[in-house]
Amino acid sequence: MDIGTTIVGLIVVVLFVLPIILIARSANGGEKQLIDELNKIAAVQHCKIAHFDVLKNAAIGMDNEKFHLFFVRKKQGEIQNSTIDLKEIKKCQVVSSSKGTKSKSGTYKEIERIGLQFTYLIPTKNINTIDFYDVHTDNGPINGELQLANKWETKISKSVLEYAEKPKIASIGA
Repeated sequence: MDIGTTIVGLIVVVLFVLPIILIARSANGGEKQLIDELNKIAAVQHCKIAHFDVLKNAAIGMDNEKFHLFFVRKKQGEIQNSTIDLKEIKKCQVVSSSKGTKSKSGTYKEIERIGLQFTYLIPTKNINTIDFYDVHTDNGPINGELQLANKWETKISKSVLEYAEKPKIASIGA
């Protein structure tokens, strides 16, 4: 075989493989940044993330021992975070909003927003919502956000129930 053909073949392989490697690295770098940020906000609360999931631009995690939920989201280049004390939560539910759109083939619903909504035990506290997907700020179509929101609703509801059923220690001398 000719050495020139071998060199051309190697160059072609590198030109096809290199972009794939670079894309994979940049995706993992964004995921690592979200996980690091999640661990950082947990450390501030003296918590340790036991379970977590990462979306394309957000991460959610929970400390099962201290009943805290942590959420970070990269929005327009800025990282926003939320910490929710699950001991104060009455209910967690998936919320979504959509709009009907007409086309030649009929009418269909386009999901605009998916999130988890938290209702507090204390009625005067405002309802809190964390967004998994927002059509106005997220690039691209929905990619598993609804399934992940449902998964976390179940996990959080179980944790809230577990804490509610946990025996409380009464203070002595009151």
